Amino acid sequence: MDWKKELHDGEAAFNRGQYKQAVALLDSVLPECEKAGPKRDLFNCLFVLGRTYSKLAKYTDSAVLLRRAAELASKEFGSSSVELAAAKGALGYDFIFEEKYAEAESLLNEALELIRQQVGSETKEAAETFSSLARLKLQEDRVEEALALFTKSLGIREHILGTDSAIYAETLVNLGEVHLRKRNNDSADVLLKRAVRVLEGFGEDNANLAMALHQRATQMLERGRYSQAAQDWQRAIPIIERTLSDDHPILIGSLNGLGTCKLRSFELQEAKPKFERAFNLAEKNRSHPNSTLTSALGLGMCLASEHNHKAAEPLFERAKQLFQETETNHSERSILDNLLACYLLQGKFGKAITLLPDQLRMSNESHLKRYVNLLNTITDLGERHAWKKSDEP
Repeated sequence: MDWKKELHDGEAAFNRGQYKQAVALLDSVLPECEKAGPKRDLFNCLFVLGRTYSKLAKYTDSAVLLRRAAELASKEFGSSSVELAAAKGALGYDFIFEEKYAEAESLLNEALELIRQQVGSETKEAAETFSSLARLKLQEDRVEEALALFTKSLGIREHILGTDSAIYAETLVNLGEVHLRKRNNDSADVLLKRAVRVLEGFGEDNANLAMALHQRATQMLERGRYSQAAQDWQRAIPIIERTLSDDHPILIGSLNGLGTCKLRSFELQEAKPKFERAFNLAEKNRSHPNSTLTSALGLGMCLASEHNHKAAEPLFERAKQLFQETETNHSERSILDNLLACYLLQGKFGKAITLLPDQLRMSNESHLKRYVNLLNTITDLGERHAWKKSDEP
């Protein structure tokens, strides 16, 4: 086995955004690096493999490797080395997605200080750390700070690498995401089109291209351009499956997005399998509650449109549970209205009654009148039907 060649090939696959291929190569070469390789090669293998697992959203595996890389860097290259700063910065980035924000900020600031001391603030190492800090700010909903940091990172990368590099385009994608958060759809559109154009030059098997397409599709969905959004997601999904994994969070997001496009275009038969796959993946992998809620609600609506209210009911109930457990941008009214209709159409009047306090709590005057009338309707129906004991509130 030519482990040096495999190490080089693994690093090259990482730089091309082919993370599934990179992890296979680097996992196989790591034992050889540990046995026979110079410490520099071992550090590179641990560091790049750790970052690859991070790209695959396998943060526990990534953290183990990056801690080893940090320990090796401190021992072999010194406590003020750029290598140690890089390992700390990568570990801090992982902590963001584990919602360990204080630990992430501490590590990233330590990394940035080491980088400033050793190589300066206008370097590729500094740009990487600025981007990681920007991601942290965005996760904390500090959008203006995120915008400033991503913009700083972009300027450095443009100066060092030019405007045709993959890492420059990746930063454009990040900035596009920030502008989407700010509802600046026109700015997001310009940035994401530029990013896609650059990343297409590196071929279709590039996870960063899939990310750019996903963000651009999200922007199209926000603007009601369902056909264009669907095209981008249909293109992104197979790239994600080839370069990342078949259970990656971005895949779940893309399936939900494509399902939403089809649902809003009244193409329910095409929407249903997308939501179903997304829901199964989200539940299996304990994904972010918002992703699970989207897929549960979308799949429930598809099933309800087929008059399969029995199958839709647990999905709407799951959506309601997730809404109560987490902050989300979903409409509580949509969830409760769908669940209420589901109960009524199955004759489950007792369960329907239990939803009304929620409905009344969130209603304005016009909605209040609507639900008072609905309460009267349920009462009338209940008097005409035998109440099922199992259904009593």
